[in-house]
Amino acid sequence: MVLDGNALNVDGDLKQIATKYLNREISLRDLEDWVASGFSYLAALPQCAERDLYGTIELGLAEMSIGHRNEDEFRDLVGDSEYLGVL
Repeated sequence: MVLDGNALNVDGDLKQIATKYLNREISLRDLEDWVASGFSYLAALPQCAERDLYGTIELGLAEMSIGHRNEDEFRDLVGDSEYLGVL
């Protein structure tokens, strides 16, 4: 997968991708595409902080798709993840 001209592996660092999204270096669509392409890898992880972040992102995206959350609220949700720490 390619984002902003930088090749990223599906098993790349979810923390890096989420941080880029929070810093507005990639779009929501880029984040969605990356998460969707890494679904089988991320869903298969044992319980860990990265999997928790993945779950938070998936939940937020689902809530956005049904109108329960807007993008600013989603960005806050992702930014509040313990895995990302204080940015």
